[in-house]
Parts: sequence; structure tokens; C-alpha cells
Amino acid sequence: MRILDSHYLDDGRLYNDGRPAKLIQIEAPADYDQLLANILDSGYYNEDYFQRNLHHQSGQLKYENLGLAEIVHLLNPDKLLELGCGRGDVLWLLSLAGREDLLGLDISRDAAQSAPPELQGKIMVGGLLESCRQLAGQGRRFDTITGFDIWEHLHPAQLNDHLAALRTVASEDALLFFIIPAFGEDRIFGELHPLEVEENRTAFNERRPFEYLMAESLEPVIPANGHLVWAHSQWWENQFKSHGWQRDEDLEKSLHRLFDPYLWRAQCSFFVLRQDSQAAKDRAARLRRYHLDLLYLWRTKLHFFRVLENRRADTGQAAIDPKRLTDGLDDAGVRLHDFHQAQSAALWGRVRELESEDQRLQDGIDYLRQLLFPLVWLRKLVARCTPQGLKRRLRKPGGQA
Repeated sequence: MRILDSHYLDDGRLYNDGRPAKLIQIEAPADYDQLLANILDSGYYNEDYFQRNLHHQSGQLKYENLGLAEIVHLLNPDKLLELGCGRGDVLWLLSLAGREDLLGLDISRDAAQSAPPELQGKIMVGGLLESCRQLAGQGRRFDTITGFDIWEHLHPAQLNDHLAALRTVASEDALLFFIIPAFGEDRIFGELHPLEVEENRTAFNERRPFEYLMAESLEPVIPANGHLVWAHSQWWENQFKSHGWQRDEDLEKSLHRLFDPYLWRAQCSFFVLRQDSQAAKDRAARLRRYHLDLLYLWRTKLHFFRVLENRRADTGQAAIDPKRLTDGLDDAGVRLHDFHQAQSAALWGRVRELESEDQRLQDGIDYLRQLLFPLVWLRKLVARCTPQGLKRRLRKPGGQA
């Protein structure tokens, strides 16, 4: 591998203001081996990582993780598996909300040891591949599998093996909910991570993993945030598709519509995928029909608000700033109110249209009556003036006597 001096693009997109950048050029597959060894041997994923890169604070949950927990809750999981769960913020919120059958996997023992007491025994420490094989050997299957910024940390040469292992622990109706820092314009969530350096443009255009990684450390050499795979959104989608995972666009769009206002920009780069099976199709259809609307959003936020407030009352400590909880609940309530107002206005508009159509119909009937009125009297006059003999002749067939 080589270290290069470069710079961000200066097109004004996100961080692209032309600032200097150090790049790691991948020259051979073995370079990834060395980078991964540097990450693991240096203890990069220790507790400092979560404070430095993810801004974790002891005893405090990130408000944005509440949005992720709410999304998973709305997916109505029966058995939940979170890949790369860290200290288990999302799992802990879900356990407070009443979800019981859940499990987290993480490579960092420090992260697992800093998990809340409620998650003791519910986080497996170890590599993702080995953990999935162990769970599959135990016959464990999960209908909902999540991962928030995990796939880009894996060794590129092992990505297919990890995706194959994922299927061994997925139930027939499984849904996947993953956040991935995918580059380029995505047809659902747009461009959240634009191309940053010119050196990656060819790979970007050809939908290949990037060969130049941003450097976070040079002693030892470690890529930014520990990411080993940078690629276009379309490339990521194709990787999952090649292993039988279909992107459920309608379900994903519904979740974006409901939750994007409560997530960080980077968290909006999420994918919702399902098994290519009738059971998974039916489950996704039920969720879209019954669970993914503003009323359920408000009810879900109210549910989490109550359980977090109850815990604050019991422990005297707020895991999330109460004001932010209240603001989020209020916002969902306002959105629900505005939606109902708009629906009511649309219905009253339709009523007025029907009333107008009814009036036009009534006016038409009155006009026809006016036209028919003289004809009725003319018929009566003709009938009265016609001789009886002629009437009898007209009544006979053919008008003949």
C-alpha cells in the first residue's frame, strides 16, 4: 500500500471544500490483511473508539439511536439479531420497550462489558462469521437482522462469506435493516455520501469498491473510522441481491418518510431488504398496510417516551435528555395533526364537489321538466281532441279496422 497526499473535491457537496487529505492506496489484496491486522492489534475498537468516533457518553444514549430503535420496533420483530451492536444502545431501548428475544454480536469485548446490566448474557463477543456459524449450529433463526455501520468494516475478500453466513441464521420471513455509508445518488435516499476524492472517480463510475481510502492514522496505518469497503450504493445493493436479498422499496420509502426527521444525515443511508420468499413478501405487505403511518409513529414515540420516563423515575437518571424526548413526541403529534387536517380538508373539498355536482344534476332535472311540461299538456290535448273511432283503429295491430 502507499500513502498519498491528496485533497477533497471542491464541488461544495458535504465536506468537499478542497481541504487536504491523506489517502491509503490499496495496491494488492494483501493490503487489506495488513489494515485489518493494524486495526485489531492496536485495539482500535476499544471503548475509546465509541467515544471518539461515535460520541458515546457514559450513562447517556444518543438521541438518534432512539429513532433506530423505533424503526426496529415498528418492524415488529419476534427474534432480533443485531450485528456490530457495540454497547447495545438500540438493543437496550428495545428491551425496555418489551422486546425480549434479542441478541447482539460484536467483536469488541470492551463494548460488551460496557453494556447495560439488562443486556448481560445477550451480547456475543467474537467475529461475525464465527458467531453466525455458531448460532446456525444451535438452530437459532432470526426474523429481523439489523446492523448499523458494520458491513464497511469487514474484509472485502470475506464479504461473500459473511453474506452467505447471514442466510444460515435468517428465518423464511426475515427482514434486514442496515445502515451503510453508500456513496453516490441512491434512487431512494438520494446522495448522502458524495464522491470525495478524484482518485476514486473511475471506481465510482464503474460501481467498484474504491481503491483509495481516507487515512485516520499513519502509525499504524488505519483507514478513517476503520472502514475497509467504500463503494457506490448500487454496488452494495447488488452484493445483497446476489445472495437472495431483495430490496423492499415500498417499505424502505415508508420508513424514510416517517423517520428521516429524527435521524442524523448519515443514518438516513439505510437499506431494508427481505428474503425472496412469499412469507417475507406477506410480512412486508402487512407492515406497510397496518404499521407504517403517522399514527403508529406517534404511538411508538409515546411508548418509548413512557418507558424512558418510567426508568428515569425509578433510577433518578435520564438516559436521553427529557426535553429531546418531549420535542420528538410533540413533533410526531404535530405531524399527525397536520396530516389529519389535510385529510379533513380534502374530504370536505370532495363533499363540496359532490354537492356542486348534485346541484348541477338537480338543475338539469328541472330544465328537463320545463321542456317536458308543454309536451305533456300537448299529449293530453291531442288525446282529448282525437275521435274515439280513430283511437280504436290506432289501438289495433297495423292500424287497420
